[in-house]
Amino acid sequence: MKQLKDSEIAARASENLDRRASSLDDDTVRKLRDARFRAAESFRERGWLWRAFHSVTAAGVATAAIAAITVSFWFTSPRFNADSGQPDDIEIITAQETLDIYEDLEFFRWLADHR
Repeated sequence: MKQLKDSEIAARASENLDRRASSLDDDTVRKLRDARFRAAESFRERGWLWRAFHSVTAAGVATAAIAAITVSFWFTSPRFNADSGQPDDIEIITAQETLDIYEDLEFFRWLADHR
């Protein structure tokens, strides 16, 4: 099966629509023209605010959504709490003496268990 390019598909669709439009009766053509005119007029009557509202692009909507998600993550992210550690850990961190004893902590635990 041959793959058609987008331009070929568009050309075939245009030819098909032109062929069908040429076979429409005059009454149908007049009704379609009138409906198209009424739609264009109603759009013009709504004013600049309506047109501006409808001209918002998908990129604008996506940007607003990303901003909203970012703000919600900003306010709901967990905060660091210094009191959440164990008291023993705080003593180790704030100790003024050397930390050599903590390097051999397993040995001292073994020693305490075998007394």
